[in-house]
Order: sequence, then C-alpha cells, then structure tokens
Amino acid sequence: MIDAPQSFLAKDDPFNMADYKIKNWVKGTIWREMHFQGKTIAQIAKSESVGLSYVHRLIDQSFDVR
Repeated sequence: MIDAPQSFLAKDDPFNMADYKIKNWVKGTIWREMHFQGKTIAQIAKSESVGLSYVHRLIDQSFDVR
C-alpha cells in the first residue's frame, strides 16, 4: 500500500486498494505488455511458474484500474 493513511487517499484513487490488488494489477500490466510484444500466455505462465488462467485473469483485470 502507498505510505499514507487510507483517509488521505481519494476514494477514486486507483491506489486506494489492498496491497495484493495493487500487486496483481502491476503483474497483469507487465504480463499484458509481454503478451503484446509477442510472448504467448503459455510462455508467460511457464516463466512465472503459474497457471494459464491466472495469467489470463490478471491481464484481463489490468485493463480495469478500478
């Protein structure tokens, strides 16, 4: 989480969410870029030692900041 009390972050601030959600959003954004640069979902999943559906879900969620 950003080093600020929750009350200082606006409700519509995309970083006003749980740490794990921010981490997943960052992972999804990075993986989305890798995918757009030509890496397959399967290659990303294998290199990160995670499942295909997990990579796909986080990439999908990376399009929605809130």
